[in-house]
Amino acid sequence: MTLKKTRAAEALPSEAVRALELQSIGNTADAEISFRKALGKHPRDVRVRYALGAMLLQEKRLDEAEAILREAVKVQASHAESWYALGLVLAGAKRVKEALPCFERAVKIRPDLQSARHGLARALLEMKRLKESLGITEDMLRHTPDDFVAQGLAYNALNELREHARAEMLFKDISGRCPQSGSAWLFLGEHLMRLGKYDEAEAACGKSLEFLPNYSAAHLAMAMSLVGRGQFAEADKHIKTCLECAHDDLRELEPLLTGFIHRKIRSAPEPLCRRILALDPDIRQAKIARIVALELLGRGQEAAPLRKAAMERFDRIAYEALICTATMHQSESPEVLLAHARAYGRSVLSENARKLAAGRTFKMPAKGGGRIRVGFVSHEVRDHSVAFFLEPVITHVNRDEFEVYLYSADPVADEMGKKLMAGADSFADLSALTPLEQARRIRKDNLDIAIDTTGYTEGCRLETFAQRVAPVQAHYIGYFGTSGLEHMDWFIGDRLINRPEDDRFFTEKIWRLPCFWTAWREKSTAPEIQWMPAKGGGITLGSFNALYKLGPTCLDVWGEIMLRLPASRLLLKNQDCADPAQRAYIRDTLERKGIAPERTVFMAATLGWREHMAAYDQVDLNLDPMPFSGCTTAFEALWMGVPMISLEGDWMGGRVGMAMLKALGHPEWVAETKEAYIAKAVALAENVELRRALRVSQREKMRAGPLCDYNGVARALEDAFRRMCGRV
Repeated sequence: MTLKKTRAAEALPSEAVRALELQSIGNTADAEISFRKALGKHPRDVRVRYALGAMLLQEKRLDEAEAILREAVKVQASHAESWYALGLVLAGAKRVKEALPCFERAVKIRPDLQSARHGLARALLEMKRLKESLGITEDMLRHTPDDFVAQGLAYNALNELREHARAEMLFKDISGRCPQSGSAWLFLGEHLMRLGKYDEAEAACGKSLEFLPNYSAAHLAMAMSLVGRGQFAEADKHIKTCLECAHDDLRELEPLLTGFIHRKIRSAPEPLCRRILALDPDIRQAKIARIVALELLGRGQEAAPLRKAAMERFDRIAYEALICTATMHQSESPEVLLAHARAYGRSVLSENARKLAAGRTFKMPAKGGGRIRVGFVSHEVRDHSVAFFLEPVITHVNRDEFEVYLYSADPVADEMGKKLMAGADSFADLSALTPLEQARRIRKDNLDIAIDTTGYTEGCRLETFAQRVAPVQAHYIGYFGTSGLEHMDWFIGDRLINRPEDDRFFTEKIWRLPCFWTAWREKSTAPEIQWMPAKGGGITLGSFNALYKLGPTCLDVWGEIMLRLPASRLLLKNQDCADPAQRAYIRDTLERKGIAPERTVFMAATLGWREHMAAYDQVDLNLDPMPFSGCTTAFEALWMGVPMISLEGDWMGGRVGMAMLKALGHPEWVAETKEAYIAKAVALAENVELRRALRVSQREKMRAGPLCDYNGVARALEDAFRRMCGRV
C-alpha cells in the first residue's frame, strides 16, 4: 500500500518522491527520513502523511502509524485512503470496533475504493455481523466476480453462518462466470465438502488445482475431499505436496487434522503430524492428532507423555479431544479421567462466569403447573447413530405433559435432521452462536430440564452447559463418561451399564432407568434375512464397527479365536476400510498372531442402509469389540439374526453389549473374561444348527422384547424428568 509514480505522485514534494523510490528498493530507514523532511516543509500535504503512515503500517509500527494517519484525516477529512489506512492500523491492533467507522468513512467518500470495502466487510465479519459483511461482498462479486479477496470474505461469512447450500449457489455462479478463477473453484469445493458432496467437491478442487497448482490450500482441500471419499493414499500425496508448497502458516492444515481427530483415523496422521511439528512445533491440532493416532495404534506409552504435556496448560479444544480419546480407549485410570474432566469444568469458564453460573436462579413451576419443558441440545441432529436413537424418544414423549425443545449445534441439512426437527415442538439452530450466546438463547425458552447428547465427542457443547441454562441439566445417550461440570446434575444410564461402584467417577448423580437405556426402532426398509451357512464349514466372523474400536487387545483376542477356528475369516465393514494404512495395521497385527493376511476381508461403505444391512447375511458370528462395545452395529447384527459374543467390561462403554444381550435373553453370550470370550465364540461358531435356528427366530424375539420398546424408554424418561424437576 504505497503511492505509485503516477501524475499525482509526480506532483509530490521532491523529498516524498525520493522517499517512495527508497521504499521501493527496501530502504525504509532512509525513506522515513525523506518522508519526515517532506512533512517538515509541507505539513498540510495529506498525501505525504498517508504515504508515511502506510509505510509504518507495513512495518507494524502501529502506534506511530496511527498518530500520523490521525493527523492526515484532520488535515483533510475527505481523504478516503487515509481513513482506510487508519482502519487497517486499528484492526491490526485488535481494535476492530474503532476500525469500523474508519472503513465506513472511506467507503462513503469513495464507494469505488475496493480495498476499503474489503476492510469494511472484514471488520464486520470479525465483529460477527455476518449478514452485513456478506451483503457487501455479494454486491462486490456481482460486479467483479474474480475478486479473490471478496470471494474469501464471502466464503468465511457463509461458513460461519453455516449457509453451505447458499455458498454452493454463489460459487457455482462465480465459477460459471469466471471459469479460470481457481479461488472460486476452491471455495466451491470447500462448501460442497461441508454438504457431504465429496464427489462434487473433488471435481471442484481438481479444477482449482488446474489454475493454482502450487497453492497449498488447494492441495489441502483436495486432500480433505479425498479423505471424505475414503481415498487415503491419494489424499496423502496432496498432503505431502501441501507441505512442500510455499505458504506462510501451517495452521491452514488444522481443518484436515481436525477431520483426522474426529474420524479416529489410525496410521496416516502420525507421520504427517511429525512432519508438521518438525516445521512448526506449536500447531495445536497436529499435537492432538498425533496423540490420538498413537492411542489408536496401541502405542499408549508414547502417547502418555505427549498427552500429559498437552494438558498441562488448559486448552479447551485439546482437553475435549484428549478426554474423549482417553475415555474411549480407557488409556487412563477412572481416577485420572475424572481429574481431567474436573479440570475442564473448572477452567472452561472464567472465575467470574463460574460465579454467575453458581448464583443463577430459575423459577420452578409447582406441581401441575403446566407442561414440563425438556430441551435437547445436540450436535447430532443429522444422519448419526445418536439421532437414530433420539428420534423415537422425541416423537413418543407424551405431549399432554411434556413440551420438547430441540437445539442443533450444527446446521440441519439431511433427512434425519429434518425428521428430528419435525418431531420437536420447538427448534433452534445454535450453530452460528458462541457458547455464551447459545446459553442466553436456551435460557430464553425457560426450560425445566436441558439434556446434552454429545459429551466430549465431536461438537462438544459442555461450555454452554457450564453456564447453567436450566434448573436441571443432564446428559443422555451420546457419551460414556462424566462431564466434570459442577452444574451437570444427572447422567442418565441404566441398572446394567452403570455399576454402583463407578458412581464415584462421575461428578453427576446417576439416574438409572429401569430398562435398557435406549431402544431400536424398526425400519420398514430392513431386508429380509437371506443367510445360509457356508458350504464346507467355513465361518465368517464379523464386525461392522468403526475401526478405531479395534485396538491391540481386541485384535489379540480375535486373532486367538481365528487360530482356534482355522477355517474362519474376519469380515470388517466400515467406511475407513478404504484406508490402506488402516487395513495394513489390522492385517499386520493379526499376522503377528499367525493369521494369514488373506483371512481378513475389508468391505467399504455401501451405498444405502438396506444394502448395509444385507451385508450381515455374510456374517456367521458378530464379535463385539473391547474395551469399547458396539451399540448401533450390535443392534443391527442382532436384528439381522446374527448371534453376538460380548465381553462384560469394567466401564460403562464396555458394558453396552453385555446389557443388550441380557435384555435380549441371551446372558450365555456374555463373557466375564477374555478367555471365556474366546471359548464362547469358538463354541457358538461351531454350533451350526443353533445359529440356523437363531436366524429364523431372533428378529421376532428382539421385536417383542425390551430392545425395541422405545415407548417403554419414553415412559421411563418421562418418569425421570418428572422426578428430576420435582413434579411428582
